[in-house]
Amino acid sequence: MIKYLASLALFFFSGLAMAQQKLELPAENGTYQFELSSKISIAERDQLKSDFTELKKILIRKSALTEKLYGSQSLDFLDWFAKRISRISRYNPKPGKKGGQIIAVYADKDFEYHDEIFEKGWMVLTPHYFRMKDLVVRLMILIHEAKHADGVGHVQCFKANSPALSSSLTRVKDACDADEYGSYAAGALFELLAALHHKKSGELIEDILEQIVRVQKLESRKALAVQLQEWLPGLKSDRLENALGLYE
Repeated sequence: MIKYLASLALFFFSGLAMAQQKLELPAENGTYQFELSSKISIAERDQLKSDFTELKKILIRKSALTEKLYGSQSLDFLDWFAKRISRISRYNPKPGKKGGQIIAVYADKDFEYHDEIFEKGWMVLTPHYFRMKDLVVRLMILIHEAKHADGVGHVQCFKANSPALSSSLTRVKDACDADEYGSYAAGALFELLAALHHKKSGELIEDILEQIVRVQKLESRKALAVQLQEWLPGLKSDRLENALGLYE
């Protein structure tokens, strides 16, 4: 009986340890510490460590726009991310159920989704995230979700003037920035900086513009477009036309 109880206790505390596995990376003064759910595999943990290491390499260029989006306290995106996210879990979308294509979500409150409970403050990743091949897009998703920790959410997109952009927006109807500088704005500018760092701006410009499309306030879209043209001087202005005069 004593052996049984000892084994049970060992199993219980091992389970707790698994549920609280840690991922640590060096910081300027100490370490960044992330709590990972036991649902995240060793291979996925290693991928996150690699992704976070890449975030460290992307520096926040100082400008009026980056200060509005990211503040002025962080020099690189890992530091900015770690100030907002410290707990990460994993979720397997149910086949055929609504939300089956979700890549990541930030829990801004406790909620139940397909019989699973997600606690406030967790970033939840799905297998779609870990299968993504493009590093820059994967990192952009981390920044997009982390921006939600600042209290900014999404709203249903306005009807777009452009038929092409309108059809693009209907893919995720309730996914435009509710805030003047929300997650799509933060994701777009980060993706530009990461694309420039990896010399992939030509490949990713359409993805960046699609995010700018989802920034509903005209002045914010203009500010993003101006920053794009400043950092990508070779970009033709007609590619920004739809992003500037988008909504009715």
